[in-house]
Amino acid sequence: SNYTMRQLGVPFAGLYGACSTMAEALCLAALCAAAGYAHEILAMSSSHFCAAERQFRTPLEYGGKRTPTAQWTATAAGACLVRGSGAAGVPVLSATIGRVCDAGVKDINNMGAAMAPAAAQTLLHYFA
Repeated sequence: SNYTMRQLGVPFAGLYGACSTMAEALCLAALCAAAGYAHEILAMSSSHFCAAERQFRTPLEYGGKRTPTAQWTATAAGACLVRGSGAAGVPVLSATIGRVCDAGVKDINNMGAAMAPAAAQTLLHYFA
């Protein structure tokens, strides 16, 4: 995304939150639009299986076996155009930002078990 945006000459805030990147982008875009900092904000995220494997897990060229708890990164992309209040479309009325929750998971391949307690804690706090 940084390589693409360098040629467009428009304001750009790069986000990286792994699985949370799209939610972070929507939250921050809605906050900026509601505050009147911009009229239209494009919140977008993308991922690529091979890039994630090479960058964060085991290089594909290595040929190592995946553990039973290893996660799979999707090759996907999505974008939402966020506009200020009063604009046509689906409104973002609120956002809930979670807290860091360390459940002591030591298996570096089991991101689901590492993230699930924080997700559950956030939902329980929200619905309380």
